[in-house]
Amino acid sequence: MEENVDSLSLGNDSDLNPRMSGDDSIPGNNEIAKDISIDSVQNYDIDLMHTEKVIEVCLLTATDPISLSQLSTVFDNTISEDILKNIIDNLKSRYNDSGLELSDLGGGFRFRSKILFQPYLNKLYQVKPPRYSRAVMETLAIIAYRQPVTRGEIEDIRGVSVNSTVIQTLLDRKWIEVIGQKQIPGRPELLATTVKFLEEFNLNSLQDLPPLPHIDTAQFEPKDDLIEEYDHAKEDHKEKDSTDAANNASQIEDDASITENDKDCGNNISPENDSESI
Repeated sequence: MEENVDSLSLGNDSDLNPRMSGDDSIPGNNEIAKDISIDSVQNYDIDLMHTEKVIEVCLLTATDPISLSQLSTVFDNTISEDILKNIIDNLKSRYNDSGLELSDLGGGFRFRSKILFQPYLNKLYQVKPPRYSRAVMETLAIIAYRQPVTRGEIEDIRGVSVNSTVIQTLLDRKWIEVIGQKQIPGRPELLATTVKFLEEFNLNSLQDLPPLPHIDTAQFEPKDDLIEEYDHAKEDHKEKDSTDAANNASQIEDDASITENDKDCGNNISPENDSESI
C-alpha cells in the first residue's frame, strides 16, 4: 500500500494497481476510473473491479433499497460516496440493455425487472395483478398529494364518507401509515405515504409525483386550524345573537311607542263626537 501511495504522490501512474491504471485490457475499468480523481483514492488501495462486484452482489440480493451510507459500511467507510456513485453509474450503464434496471428509489438503490418483462414474471409465479376500487385509489391519491391528512379532510375533498375498509386496505398494503395525531378536538389520526409506496410506484421522492392537471388546487392549500375556525364561528354567532337581540329590543320599543300613541289618540276623542257619530 505504501508503494502505491508513493507512486500516486509522484504522479507515476505506471506503478498503480493494474485495475486502477486504466488498462484497456480490463473491461469496464476505464468507465469507472476516468471519473475518479487520484486525490480521492490516494489514501488507500482500491480494487475498483472487485468493489463494483461487491456492490453489484449487495444490490442484486437486497430486498429493500440500499443507500450510499449502507454501501459505505460494507467497506468499513473507507470508500467515499463519490466513488460509490461513480460505480453505481457504471452499473446502471452496464444493465441498460438487459432485463434489469438499477433504480434510485426512496433514497436508495435497487435492481428491478423492467416493466416490459412483468407479464412473463406474472406467468412464471402465477401472480394475478391486484385490483383496487376507485375509492381506494382516490383515497391514496389524496393522501399522497395532501399529506399529512386526516380521514375527515379526505372526506371533505371526496365529498363522501370514507369506508374503514378503504383505509385498512391501504394500511395492509403498507402504502400508508399513521404518523401522529392532529392537535384538535378528537385528535384524529394523521395519514401519510410510506417508503414502500415510493418503491412500488417507482418514485425517488414525493417531488417526483406527476402534477395534477385541470384541478382547482385551492382545495389542497393548507386550511386554518379547526380550533381557530370553531372560535371564529363562535364569535360570529355571538355577534349575530347580539345584533338580533338589539333589533328585537328596538322592535319592542317601536311597538310600545305605537301602543302609547294609540292610547293618546283614544283619549282625545270627546263623548260629544261619539254621540254625533252614533
